[in-house]
Amino acid sequence: MLIFLIFLLLFRTELYRVVWLIIIVIFLLLFTWLLTAPIFLEIDTRIPAAQLRWRGIGSCRIWYEQEWLLYFQVLFYHKSIRLGKAKTKKKKTLIKKKKKPAKPSNVKQKVKKGIRVVRSFTVLQWQLAIDTGDYTCNARLYALNFNPSLYQHLSINFNDQNYLFVRIRNRAWKMLYAYLK
Repeated sequence: MLIFLIFLLLFRTELYRVVWLIIIVIFLLLFTWLLTAPIFLEIDTRIPAAQLRWRGIGSCRIWYEQEWLLYFQVLFYHKSIRLGKAKTKKKKTLIKKKKKPAKPSNVKQKVKKGIRVVRSFTVLQWQLAIDTGDYTCNARLYALNFNPSLYQHLSINFNDQNYLFVRIRNRAWKMLYAYLK
């Protein structure tokens, strides 16, 4: 024990440097992991459900079974909530404050940023089935079933089937880069 204390006193500055270096490296690895972990969004209207997964970090799922249910998990914590019975807090009466003059916002730039972020997403799989309820309209649209770019993605049918299934992937660094670009 005494030798260890002497060692700490003699090489104290080097030990602090090594400890800080290890802490910084661990922080950078976690940050890199957050930026590069894939994010998946899946929407299926056949069974009313949507799921957002950030691989290795967490997930959120919302679906309908006689009432809307929400399940989310972040690392080791998970919780399920019934949205039909969600409690709402009473609103407090607010004292009216003087409004500050609004700063001019450039809507065009915000829309461009939003479009860039949306374009950073990659569609992995999609299926769309349409029945308009009108046989003549369905017959006019039926030729789209044989379009090579829409084959096995779009289905015009006469069976009263209407649904959308989409699976999308992105990474946090791509969204951040598109936003800051």
